[in-house]
Amino acid sequence: NAPTRQRDISHPNFVFKLELDAKQSKTFYIHTRSPGTARLPMRLWQPQAFNEYYFTNFYLVGISYGMMFMMLIYSLFIFFTTRDLTYIYYIGLVAAYIGIQGSIDGLLMWYVSPNVLITPLIVDMFMIFMSLFTQQLLDTKQHAPRLHKALYAPMILAVINGLLFFAIFEKWTGLVGAMHQVGLLSTWSLTIIVAIRCYLLKVKAAGYFLMAWTAPFCLFVLGILLTTNILSSIFSAVISIRELFYLTSIMIVLLLALAMSGRISAMRAAALYAQQTALEEVQSKQLVAEQNAQLQAENFEMGAELDVTHHLQQMVLPNQAELEAIDELDIAGFMKPAKEVGGDYYDVLRYSDKTLICIGDVTGHGLASGVLMLMVQTTVRTLAVSNTHTHREFFRVLNRTIYDSTQRMDADKNMTLLMLDYQAGTLSLSGQHEEVLVVRNNGSIERIDTLELGFMLGIEPNIDQFFNSREIKLSPGDGIVLYTDGITEAFHPNKGLYGVERLCQVIEQHWHAPAKSIQQAVIQDLNKFAEDVAFMDDITLLVLKECTSKEGEKSSGTLVV
Repeated sequence: NAPTRQRDISHPNFVFKLELDAKQSKTFYIHTRSPGTARLPMRLWQPQAFNEYYFTNFYLVGISYGMMFMMLIYSLFIFFTTRDLTYIYYIGLVAAYIGIQGSIDGLLMWYVSPNVLITPLIVDMFMIFMSLFTQQLLDTKQHAPRLHKALYAPMILAVINGLLFFAIFEKWTGLVGAMHQVGLLSTWSLTIIVAIRCYLLKVKAAGYFLMAWTAPFCLFVLGILLTTNILSSIFSAVISIRELFYLTSIMIVLLLALAMSGRISAMRAAALYAQQTALEEVQSKQLVAEQNAQLQAENFEMGAELDVTHHLQQMVLPNQAELEAIDELDIAGFMKPAKEVGGDYYDVLRYSDKTLICIGDVTGHGLASGVLMLMVQTTVRTLAVSNTHTHREFFRVLNRTIYDSTQRMDADKNMTLLMLDYQAGTLSLSGQHEEVLVVRNNGSIERIDTLELGFMLGIEPNIDQFFNSREIKLSPGDGIVLYTDGITEAFHPNKGLYGVERLCQVIEQHWHAPAKSIQQAVIQDLNKFAEDVAFMDDITLLVLKECTSKEGEKSSGTLVV
């Protein structure tokens, strides 16, 4: 019964040491008190196994909470720009969801309130903001007036629950807990009913909204299935129930953000329509000039919002410190979206004793492609820190995630993805993408076609039959160049396509230089080729050279434009 921060072992859950000698039997008694039914899952750990599990789980928790906090900050920027209350309700909803997840993890009591139970108040806050967010986002007052009024019931119940919490919690703990459970379940059920009703009425945001709130139910069902002997033996090596919980949290936050994405476009369209109507009605040139100035100002504000999204996407790319920490490789990366938000993806990270390198290209541009790229990046890093060892397992989970998401989104999206493992001079690559350029120390280039190494992700539910891999040996001074088709398919009306041949020529001419200089030479030549013609596709370039010695000069860095 020690207070949270006075336990013998510093951990959000109740962890204690057991002194057991070999072949000795001991009986331990644990006294608990609960107002109702309680489940006390227990597990015996070896100290080393417990530390390894906690270390891996720490990264997974960080990714989950980090993504949710990033969406909070992003929504706050959007609110200050648009003054749309939907974003404030979204912020409150996600903040309450973080609190509930923190209660389940034990982190809320550990960091925020070690001596006072505040979980019921967070549940009340969640019920209120969930109802307000549903009313505002789906415009239930117009599309479903009766259900709009019904959504006030959970808010009133939340206020009553909050008052009861302060008044009778000590004496009637079971009653207060039961009322909160009923309130949470009724709020969720009513929200699903409203979402289905609005979806049938063709409300644009209802699809993503419904997907977000059916995810917890799907997780619950999948969790039950994973406890069976058959499914647990199949999936336990790939992903656990706890990891599914964190992935579901990220998907809920991102899907709700997608549900709101149309509001910015709608506001922009409404503003443009209003300005065009005003211009048609006004005959005076002076008034037309004033209206044009106002239109430009509003477009600038909307451009600022998309710029925030652009910077959010760039935040998840590997930074210079991460790349420089890889002693064996000299790495330089470059990414430039064709629009504010792009669909290109690349990542470099260390896991176990290997370096994982990924590059891919989501079809299309804009917010949907950008969010899909973020989902892929999050899933790859989650699988990496969860000790997923083979590329086949990576691709199986990634393909199923993208396929299910695009089917639910009813979006014609898929992506190419190439995955490489580097270890002690050996590259193992798999997946379908553009050609891999293997450059030897003397500048000679071998072009490797990846067509037979995999299949596009998100088109078929299962692509195991297409999976293949290949190994490449690198010596000091050797390396590879990875790119997306935005470089080779860059077009000039008088010159045609930039092409792989010209790319290889530039690389061969500058291979004696560090990776950063090679990357700069390629981008400089590409800009020279394009002249004043705008690029129609995202551009991504990744240069990796095996260092001649660990003390050798490195030029690692990531450049985003």
